[in-house]
Amino acid sequence: MKKIYFKRMFFLVLLAFLSACGGSADDESGVALCADGTTTQSAGKQGACSHHGGLAVTPTPVPKPTVVPTPAPVPVVGSSAGLWLGKTTANRSITSLVLNDGTFYNFYSVAGNPNKIAGVVQGAGTASNGTFQSNNAKDFNLEGYGILPAFVSASYTAKSAFSGTVAYSDSRFGVTSFSSSYDRDYETKPNSTNIAGVFSGVVSTSSGNESAAVNISAAGVITGAGTSTCSISGSVTPRADGNVYDMVIKFGGSPCLFANQSLTGISYFNSSTKRLYAAAPNSSRTDGVVFVGAKF
Repeated sequence: MKKIYFKRMFFLVLLAFLSACGGSADDESGVALCADGTTTQSAGKQGACSHHGGLAVTPTPVPKPTVVPTPAPVPVVGSSAGLWLGKTTANRSITSLVLNDGTFYNFYSVAGNPNKIAGVVQGAGTASNGTFQSNNAKDFNLEGYGILPAFVSASYTAKSAFSGTVAYSDSRFGVTSFSSSYDRDYETKPNSTNIAGVFSGVVSTSSGNESAAVNISAAGVITGAGTSTCSISGSVTPRADGNVYDMVIKFGGSPCLFANQSLTGISYFNSSTKRLYAAAPNSSRTDGVVFVGAKF
């Protein structure tokens, strides 16, 4: 009798110790105490201590692990995203940026002069199975033709080629074909210190062109002014999906065309040519500002 009593006390002490340590004497992989003081190696199994008066302590069920569902991937237009360099059939050089959300900016040059920007085709498109389309493109033309609605249709091979047409609603401009190749500079991680510097170039709006100097600090702060004395401030922020910066431009008062307004757009810095490309349409996309400059 004393031996059974001692054994019962020993296992009750053991049970308390294991419970305090986060375990249990009744765990399926351990020893359990039967009602008559004997023990069993079958803790947690059906019928344990069935011939010894049952279990002295009801085993705690082993909790099942919680299954956390894997979040569904966010759909992106990544297969057509990138920096694309090429030409049009009118001998205009193009520098195109297609972002992961389908937004695109296509800077095109004056015919035969790749160093002078003549406009930007901007809009949002969708990509699927090698086909890219946009029915809301607008050509912010800097050669005196204003803002031209357009439709972009293209085919692409991821990180290889991007070619197609830009068809204009205005029949005077017809259809322009283009072809371009992927440039791996898009995969360079953007950093505010990389884009920092003073840039001299031309800023363009619907009111015309003027020379301007723009300074970008290592913290991404923008300051600048044009020959008209219109001043700007703002910021650039590196994006996560490519070598592109989100940009906010705040204009000063008169004589700025967008006096006391803020426009949002993108900037791209080509580290090999030391050229900065920047474009920002207004909220209604009826006008905008374009800047292309070289780093001092």
